[in-house]
Amino acid sequence: MTKIVTATAAMMLADRGVLDVDAPIVEYVPEMRTLRGPAALITARHLLAHSSGLANPVPIRWVRPAGAAPPESRAFLRRLLRRHRRLRFRPGDTASYSNLGYLVLGEVIASCVGRPFGEFVRHELLEPLGMRRTGFEHAQDPADIATGYWRLPPGGRSALGLLLPAGIVDHRIDGLVAFHPFYVNGPPYGGLVGDVSDAARFLSVHLGDGAIGDQRLLSVESAVAMRTLTTKGRNLTTRLGWWRRYNQNHGSDLVEHLGGGAYRNLMRLYPATGRAVVIFGTSPTTR
Repeated sequence: MTKIVTATAAMMLADRGVLDVDAPIVEYVPEMRTLRGPAALITARHLLAHSSGLANPVPIRWVRPAGAAPPESRAFLRRLLRRHRRLRFRPGDTASYSNLGYLVLGEVIASCVGRPFGEFVRHELLEPLGMRRTGFEHAQDPADIATGYWRLPPGGRSALGLLLPAGIVDHRIDGLVAFHPFYVNGPPYGGLVGDVSDAARFLSVHLGDGAIGDQRLLSVESAVAMRTLTTKGRNLTTRLGWWRRYNQNHGSDLVEHLGGGAYRNLMRLYPATGRAVVIFGTSPTTR
């Protein structure tokens, strides 16, 4: 669920005149100058729409056990940019999903507000919406945290244990490998943890064109712009956070965001009918 929250935070700053979504992001993240290709053209709008051309490395090792200290966010991003310097295409030419792009967007937000990304999201978005069980750390009692699973063939647990940092892979049960509680490194692309009720409250803001009750987070114009699809790619059409896959046939107004890994979630908006759907699960293939 995190990227659509990150996108919402960016558009909140755009509404306040703090972030120019069409300005080159090298003004906010100078490390982008080290990339090969026309990286100086990348804007926040490109990052929001997954059209920046940035690489999308598999983030399987971007995790740590829940008790471990996180890496410093700027240093973490700097290391990734050094490893993935070449753009895949000219910014704006097409849409292609990028976790790395949203890590960069988080640093853009932090640079704009002069404080850590997670702190801004917590104080300016989660707390005003009353999302008390959602954050970048487990707010619940450890006994209430859902266990994530992957379905793997025999021997898969051992192989996964070699791929992931120590302290994450847990027991195996009925063809499923369980995980100890963990966090991702890089809050802007996937760091939020929380429950489905809070996620539903967040979706209500987007169904309400940026407002829920008397609480307004986004202008109507920004809320509509976020879900108005314009940038086409091979597998999806995007706008500013929301997108739609090409194999969908659920009506012209559908937009969504989903995520996977040891857990699975799906968030969909049907603005024309004022409906939303949110589903959280513990694995793409659960028992």
